[in-house]
Amino acid sequence: MTSATMWINVRLPGSNTPEVIEVESDTTAAECVHDIAEKLALPSLGADDISFVVSPTACANGAIVSSKSTFRQLMFNPRDDVLELWRSPRLMNCALVFKEGSTVVVRDKKMLPMDFGSPLLQMVANNQRAFSLPEDLEFTYQYSESAQDAHTAQMRPLHTQSSLSEQDVSCDGVLLCFPVSKLLSSPEGSFENPQIRGWLWKRSYKRDRVSTKQKRFFVLNGSFLYYYKKERDALASGVIPLEYYVANVKKVEKKFSFLLTKSFDGFRGMTTQYKLQAETRDLLDIWLELIKKQCVNSGNKKVFGVDLSEVLARPNAKSRYIPNIVRSCVAYLEDNALDVVGLFRISPSASIIEYYKSQYDQGIDVGFSNCNDPHIAANLLKMYFRELPEPLFTFELYEEMILLGKPGAADYDDRMAALLARLPVGLYALLNVLFSFLSSVAQHEAANKMSAANLATVFGPNLLRRPDDQGSAAAVQDYGIINALVKHLIEHKEAIFSAAEAQNHALLSVSRRRSNSALRTSEPSAPPKMPFGGQRLLQVVPPRRPGRDPSPSP
Repeated sequence: MTSATMWINVRLPGSNTPEVIEVESDTTAAECVHDIAEKLALPSLGADDISFVVSPTACANGAIVSSKSTFRQLMFNPRDDVLELWRSPRLMNCALVFKEGSTVVVRDKKMLPMDFGSPLLQMVANNQRAFSLPEDLEFTYQYSESAQDAHTAQMRPLHTQSSLSEQDVSCDGVLLCFPVSKLLSSPEGSFENPQIRGWLWKRSYKRDRVSTKQKRFFVLNGSFLYYYKKERDALASGVIPLEYYVANVKKVEKKFSFLLTKSFDGFRGMTTQYKLQAETRDLLDIWLELIKKQCVNSGNKKVFGVDLSEVLARPNAKSRYIPNIVRSCVAYLEDNALDVVGLFRISPSASIIEYYKSQYDQGIDVGFSNCNDPHIAANLLKMYFRELPEPLFTFELYEEMILLGKPGAADYDDRMAALLARLPVGLYALLNVLFSFLSSVAQHEAANKMSAANLATVFGPNLLRRPDDQGSAAAVQDYGIINALVKHLIEHKEAIFSAAEAQNHALLSVSRRRSNSALRTSEPSAPPKMPFGGQRLLQVVPPRRPGRDPSPSP
């Protein structure tokens, strides 16, 4: 006799958008996790190390679900509650706190489930909901061994890029959510042992607004970068929570500057980017070295939004020039997806993309050997290039490439080749691999409906963009030239890249022939495995509209 079914909301690790799933009410939580892993092709998601958690809300503190419980037995509201998949859930005291002088004031305190096995960053949204915090209230985490009360001397900061287990946190202590805005009242001279103090030039970018260039007095204290209008000010003009930013050297100018680029979208209205400039090269190096230790860079795992040189310098890098994620995506797509209709145009579920992205950013090279949806790899590849701090066609070459205009001039290919020949060998190698792949995709246009023009529309703005004012009217006007340039390079890849190698013989060592074989030295690509047969335990459907029950698909 077939058991009744029910609809539940499930949020995958690292994602923000829940999936709406049909399950059999007599299915256990462990069986459902395993089935989700198979049906959604999530290779690192297994029933052995993943548990269901009822997500906390302002009205309920959430709960950890026993793996043996059936959905019929769960005490939750299937329509409104969200089930999340966590690696190591434990109950812990969490508190919303404010600092007033040397006193820590506890505003709210709850016993909440926390995932001790995933980066703390993934818990931000849950704490926002549990404490009814506005989306624009930035906060960081600190920890106190005492669950009774917390004092400044007992608190130690936690880094959101690492898990609670990695930071020796005990569930017997208390996790403190600390609003960043409350730090503005810190006088400049109140820090006992700041890492560095001094003057820097600052410019900030927030949505479509750009501030004027200002000279400010900066103090690096722990993971917070304070800035003041003048030395000894009683109030800070601003505080930058570095753990939510990636630090990269500013390469477009000869000035001694670096960028702090936002890497987390959990807080609405957060400053997108800061450009900071020192007076000398030596000062730049000192500031950058100290700041990087407090930024996302310090986790040494994040892949998206991190400078190429930093990712490729890690011990787990399989190539000097090609990031692991590019190797995996290109090798899989070349072997399995060249004839797939709408490649790079069709997007899979946002939650699945967020899941894969979070896995890579935790240092897990997921791979695609069991993936049954090639659009996942395609979208990850596109997203990776879009989020690079500096595009492959560097900021330094932007104006010269725009000046090439649209193809048509007799010397166009030669001028393009000359610009490619000036690129660093590593960037040239990566572009070589990418454009060889895009040329292969375009050659299958009859099957996949992706012409060189379509591919250029998708990849052009990710490969060549203005250094400071993306989205401005000037940048939008350049899109036509950028797309035409990329389209021409896809169609004439072999001739133009060969001409570049003729002008710079150092590029011959990273020609596509060598790069192509290197892509397959570590992870052979396999045909995608379709979902396992047998009894259907779940079905993924589009998000339902409020007030309407979804109907099972036929």
